[in-house]
Amino acid sequence: MTPENLQENTDQEAEASKAKFIAEIKQFRREIDENIQKAEKMLYGYPQEMLHISCAREISLVRTKLQEAKMWAGKILEVLGNPFPPELADKANVQ
Repeated sequence: MTPENLQENTDQEAEASKAKFIAEIKQFRREIDENIQKAEKMLYGYPQEMLHISCAREISLVRTKLQEAKMWAGKILEVLGNPFPPELADKANVQ
């Protein structure tokens, strides 16, 4: 094997590894988004019988921290050269 072929194989392996890591980060962002949506449902679906115990602030903070986690995971994609989709393509499909 020539040095050029060896370098080409190494470059291809690195690109494949990077692509796999990007896919993992995108999946992680979808999972975070799913939890953001769950937190929103908890916030807006607070049981009436528990109104005397307000957890709205805490649930809201959970949602905020999850949003921050998704944003930082997006920054990883940015550093890796994967442009952020304007339509926020990493949303979870939760119903």
